Formats: sequence, C-alpha cells, structure tokens
Amino acid sequence: MKICKYIIGLFALVGIMTSCNKDNIGGIYTPYTQNVSFESDEAVNILTSESTAEFTIRLVRNVSKGEYTAHYTFDTESEGIFTDSNEGVITFADGQSVAVISMSASNMEKGAEYTGTLTLSDEDIETADTIIGNPTFITTVTVMCDYEWEVAGKCTFTDYTFAETGTTAEGVTILHAAGTNIYRIIQPFIAAYGEGEEGFSSDTGITFTLNNDYSITFVTNGGTVATADQYDFVWDDQYVPDYCNIVNVGNIYQCSMLGLVSGSGYYTGFAFDFEWTEGWPGN
Repeated sequence: MKICKYIIGLFALVGIMTSCNKDNIGGIYTPYTQNVSFESDEAVNILTSESTAEFTIRLVRNVSKGEYTAHYTFDTESEGIFTDSNEGVITFADGQSVAVISMSASNMEKGAEYTGTLTLSDEDIETADTIIGNPTFITTVTVMCDYEWEVAGKCTFTDYTFAETGTTAEGVTILHAAGTNIYRIIQPFIAAYGEGEEGFSSDTGITFTLNNDYSITFVTNGGTVATADQYDFVWDDQYVPDYCNIVNVGNIYQCSMLGLVSGSGYYTGFAFDFEWTEGWPGN
C-alpha cells in the first residue's frame, strides 16, 4: 500500500536526520563582493500608443553594506529617441541592494520599434561572485509606439495546417491601423481551434498591407507571418517562392508558406485562407 511505503520512508528520513554527523556541517556561504548585476537580461519591453514613454531598469547587488557606484554604457542605433537620466552612473546608498536607472523614449513614430543595450563596466563585472549565481552584465530595452487600431470588419478564416479538410472560424475581427494601409487579423487560430488545452494558448495574429489592387503583402517579424504556440508561419518568397504564395480573387485570400515547429526544421503545408466578409475596401 502506498501509505505504508510513505510511513516507512518517513521513519527512514528521520533516522538519517538524527544520525548525521554534525562535525561535517560547514559554514553558510557569505558573499564578499558587490556582485552587481542587472535584474533581468530583458529589462524593458514596452508597447505604447504614445510617442513618449518613461521606464526604469533595476540593478541589484549582494552586499548592501556601504555606498557603491556602478557604471554602464547604453548603445542604440535609434538616434534622438532614448534619454538616460543617470548618464551611465548609478549609486547604491548604504544599506541599499537595489538601484534604479531612469530612462525615457521620445519622438517615436507609429509602428516603429526601438531597441538599446545596457552593459556594465569592466570594473563592475570584476566584482562578480559566480559562486552564488549567474550575474547579468548585459540587458536590452525594447520600446514600440503602436498604431491606433480601429475595427475594419470581419472575415471567415479557414486553416489547413492542422486539419486536412480545414478548420473554420466565422466573424474573426480585422483591425486597421489608422492613417495607413496596414491591417491585422486578430487571433484567427484561437478563433478556429479554441483557447487552452484543446486549442492554442497564444496567437500573434496576422498583419498585412492592403495594396492598391486589393492584393495583400504580409508584414513579417524577421520573416514570421504569425505564431501560434510552438508553430511559426514563415514567409520567404526569395529562396523558396514555390512554397510561399498569396492568391486572391476579390475578397478571398488563399495563402501558403513554410512553417517552423518549436523553432527548428522547416515544413511545407502551412496554409490558410480568409474571406473578408465585412468591411472589405474593394466593395
């Protein structure tokens, strides 16, 4: 019986605990260096509808006794966007184990993503005490000024990737980025298969531009059209044009492409179509 095994195991554990040799117990390890580290290797990831944003990055240390000044550099290719109020210098007060760097982003354009990297100085890195952990010496900042999205209509979405006969969802929302020709289908895979254990837990949706002839062009993230859990829909018409196609007849769009599963190995057969049933600009 399971309960008997549990009781016997408990008695055995008590016997081990009471019979151990206390002479072999060593002292508790105490850190003796500052061990300055960024709290995370991805300090900030902000999506905002505003052209400005304020944010903070946290630095931590293991020894809080005494005042300590840390130095860092901030590198970015986005000129005139980021402002570092601390200008590369941050001080831990006596008794303080966390110090906060204050930064801001401004002059951001709609739909644009801006990134930067903070790196601790060599002198601060030398304080690392790797016995007690894995300090983070480099961290990234990503800020994006999102479009102002408005409802543009509905579509009937059918996926052929995970079901040979297709799985269909009706009334899937399409949004429009105000002032642009950019549109986004909202979570079509969750709409088709459901959310949770029986369906998908994440779905980035599908973003595209609507051209003058009412054809579409996908807006990709590093070649990725959409991601649903571990499945990436990948568009690469330069090297594998035979597998990447969009065919539209009026408001019906048939799309096929390659796919990645858990980030490795390309597969064919990733395909879906959608019929823009409400709000199609070509009407």
